[in-house]
Amino acid sequence: GSSTATSDFINVNGGFYYNIFDGYTDVVTPRYDPNGAIFWVIKYYDEQKNQATIHNKIGDGHAKVIELNNWKNEIYWKNLEDWKNFGEYSANVKYITISYQNESQYCTTPVKIRNLKVYGEEMPNSFYLINVKITDNDNIAVKKYAKGEQNLEYFNDNGTIFNNNQIRVTENGIYTVYVKDDKGAEKIETIEITNIQ
Repeated sequence: GSSTATSDFINVNGGFYYNIFDGYTDVVTPRYDPNGAIFWVIKYYDEQKNQATIHNKIGDGHAKVIELNNWKNEIYWKNLEDWKNFGEYSANVKYITISYQNESQYCTTPVKIRNLKVYGEEMPNSFYLINVKITDNDNIAVKKYAKGEQNLEYFNDNGTIFNNNQIRVTENGIYTVYVKDDKGAEKIETIEITNIQ
């Protein structure tokens, strides 16, 4: 059967974070034969410790191939630059848990983990969350925003997707908000931020 070891709630307070650990396995992993692998899942929680979403997911699975019968030190789930560029953060994520699992498609028993460390930092720039009110008779399919005054076509391939009806800004200026419902109707609005000091 399968087994799982899960950390306690780790306070990340919406900031960037990544984890490092030592891993060991002495069993061949069929998916990566003849290698072993470590598989782990990060789940996200709000301030009340209810499951929260980040990048439209409530949990994120990761796997790392390691050498059999040898402790692998400092396995990064993402290297530092990927971690920052990918943006593993969210204003509505207060806590995370990390679960290590076996008997999955990625790893088999036994798997050993030691020296788990979680590192975090505040956002690299000061930011403000601006509330956006959206109303539509149909379900909203896409919400994006961008700095500057943009047209509808701009958001076909550009713009930052946002959740919780809040956009994140770091400086004064004009911003364009784009909304598309599930019937295909599109709308943009521009707002100007002037009170960031």
